[in-house]
Amino acid sequence: MDPLGPSQFDAAHFAAMWGPGLLILIGLWLLFRRLIDRTFSAAGELVKVFREDFKEHVNAQVRQATAINEMVNIMKAREESDQNEHREILICLRVLQKQMEGIAGLLTKK
Repeated sequence: MDPLGPSQFDAAHFAAMWGPGLLILIGLWLLFRRLIDRTFSAAGELVKVFREDFKEHVNAQVRQATAINEMVNIMKAREESDQNEHREILICLRVLQKQMEGIAGLLTKK
């Protein structure tokens, strides 16, 4: 007599042996499925928050780079105007020097 043979199948014995285990497995599966769903939904929310924060950070960096670029352009323009003013002053000083040399030359001739 083979206890596992088709003629000896006892449904009550099978239910008594495997029923509690199957119920526990099904319960664990449902529990883990719910936990996994919640975990993935929470992870999805975290990813959304991270993406939004990252976009805000990148936008802030872009704004900062733009502001620095504008500041550099202003400083370059200021340097150029300062250089032009210095050139104008030097030209004026050279003209004054030549005029004074001319006046000094006239005074020494007399």
